[in-house]
Amino acid sequence: MMRLPIAPAAALLLVGFVGCGGSPTGVPGMPGVPTGAGTRSAVASANLTLGVPEPASTSIEFFGGISGAAAPRGITKGPAGIMWFTESNGDRIARITANGVVTEFSGLSPNASPNNIVEGPDGNLWFVELNANRIGRITPRGAISEFPLGTPSSAPFDIAVGSDGNLWFTEYNANVVGRITTAGVVTQFSKGITANAGPRDIAAGPDGNLWFTELKANKIGRITTAGVVTEFASGLTPSAALVDIVAGPDGNLWFAENNADTIGRITTSGAIRQFKAFANPGHPGSITTAKGALWYTDSLGNRLGRMSTTGQSTQISVPYAGPNVADIAQGPNGDLWLTDPVGNGIIHVTP
Repeated sequence: MMRLPIAPAAALLLVGFVGCGGSPTGVPGMPGVPTGAGTRSAVASANLTLGVPEPASTSIEFFGGISGAAAPRGITKGPAGIMWFTESNGDRIARITANGVVTEFSGLSPNASPNNIVEGPDGNLWFVELNANRIGRITPRGAISEFPLGTPSSAPFDIAVGSDGNLWFTEYNANVVGRITTAGVVTQFSKGITANAGPRDIAAGPDGNLWFTELKANKIGRITTAGVVTEFASGLTPSAALVDIVAGPDGNLWFAENNADTIGRITTSGAIRQFKAFANPGHPGSITTAKGALWYTDSLGNRLGRMSTTGQSTQISVPYAGPNVADIAQGPNGDLWLTDPVGNGIIHVTP
């Protein structure tokens, strides 16, 4: 869901364009891409960082079936391996198949601005409505329900599934972490969170707790399922702009530091270590796991970073229509899916 030189970026070979149905968005200003093309596909060779080669990856961006100016934002894997995403400007939830077939669902409150989304323990998709101050739920068949929060203008930002079978979410403006049951009962927790901390992204940890980033306070927070909060700051770069966070394949939590150009790792006991995200300057944003590694976006655009659990980083070039991507999620086969809000597309990357 803010934010050692290397060899020159490897060449990008465009291999084809495929039209598809719906109302595709054109890609003005991109040589070789016909306006109105439904998809753009490419083969991206990896850069070499610290002398470590990465295999080539393939990527394709889908536009067909996405309403104009929808601004896809959050994305997650849902039931049956189908990817679901939010449309922050369109006030819709949508799903996309592996072949790029998009189905959109309306029914949200006006100006809801749905943001991040996750598959719930009940088999439904749960999402936050940044402007409408609600938590939303959509069934795989497209039936939508909304649950209001008690604090006005709280700006719910991110959502994750807890070990207790509930959904946990951050409220950026309200400075709280919330919990919602699958029946829609909401509880909010603020004790132990630094004033004006700006809780932003949240993830379930391997220790059964929820871990979240505090954008304004420059801390990592941990909250138990009973609501007890502990904060950690030692070892962080000042004003690092801590954004997305994810449970890593090594039993630690990993997070992106948008201003510091680093990826951070925190153990479940609170020990923090930081690693350079990109060989040349970048701004890591969203982060996920796939194939035993960490994968993250660059707010400066057109590349992804990959980091091993020992902190070794590489990068791959990924072409897309907009200037940057908003979210990244692992697909059903270890593949990666990204949202392109400005380009109004969904990107599929096979690393």
